[in-house]
Amino acid sequence: MTDDELEIPPIAPVPEGMPRPRWSVMIPTYNSERTIAETLQSVLAQALAEDEMQIAVVDNVSTDETLAVVERTVAAHSSHRRIEVHQNPSNLGMVGNFNACLRLARGELVHLLHADDFIRLGFYAAVEARMPQSPEAELCAARVFAIDPHGELEYITNRLARAGALTVFDVAYENQLYPPGVVVRRADYERVGGYSNVISYLPDWEMWTRLLEHRPGVFINEPLACYRQTPGNATDAFSRTGTDLRDMMRFGDVLARRVPNFSRSHWRRNIRRHAEWGMNKWRNAGDAAAFRANHVVWRELASPRVILGIWLAAAKELGRKCERTLRYALWRRKKKPSIQN
Repeated sequence: MTDDELEIPPIAPVPEGMPRPRWSVMIPTYNSERTIAETLQSVLAQALAEDEMQIAVVDNVSTDETLAVVERTVAAHSSHRRIEVHQNPSNLGMVGNFNACLRLARGELVHLLHADDFIRLGFYAAVEARMPQSPEAELCAARVFAIDPHGELEYITNRLARAGALTVFDVAYENQLYPPGVVVRRADYERVGGYSNVISYLPDWEMWTRLLEHRPGVFINEPLACYRQTPGNATDAFSRTGTDLRDMMRFGDVLARRVPNFSRSHWRRNIRRHAEWGMNKWRNAGDAAAFRANHVVWRELASPRVILGIWLAAAKELGRKCERTLRYALWRRKKKPSIQN
């Protein structure tokens, strides 16, 4: 799959003469009434002056109270007059809204902060301290806390760039860059273009590899942002139909072009493990159709040896269960008191 096939949209430079703040914090929203207040509050708590930081909410025609919550949240803050609120004329889809955010961004550094995520105190100061150390770096990424819908910690993303610079090898087989922890120079979005809508499950991952293919990034080994895992979100929707797995298969062609010595067999194993995760998830959820959608792709990727091994393991487990049942029945029979005539 070539870049032409990815249909990457252009991001035009900021018009000459327009004021350029240092930062653009762009918050794409769609039916985000439950989380947008926390997202906005996390930014406002450490916002720079208006001429240094653009803060904008870009709504994708929400049908709930998202904009009302934004209005109440902003009204309660002393800097309420400096928050921009944009609404698309029609729903552009998730990736279309991301690109709308990039086009509206005027700052030198762009932080695309999803409306169900938030940042921790010190995020912007840490990025400002880190990026000047590597002027050639296209992006800066911090570690991220993944949390559940109730704010409880699930895990922390891995430490990367142990050798110094963040490179495409760090994200070749597993993506540990999560959007709330990533800041990109707007000039580099102008250079590589916006998000592709062709691989809809992986727009962020595809973007990171495109940015890091020829130029390095920098990494902050501290969790400074929070990524919320919400049931029923876009990730769930893609997994339910197996679209995530199909996109991963196509994305392998992109990685093979961008990552030197890329291992397709390694990538196929990754997809198979992802399919196994999906099968387990939907089996436990009782969603037979979603289980089958993931199982179909798993069967395409699993070798006869792997399938045979799984069948043998299942047969052994069934045998162990039968043996336990039989032993228990014999034990009960021995313990049962004999009936005297």
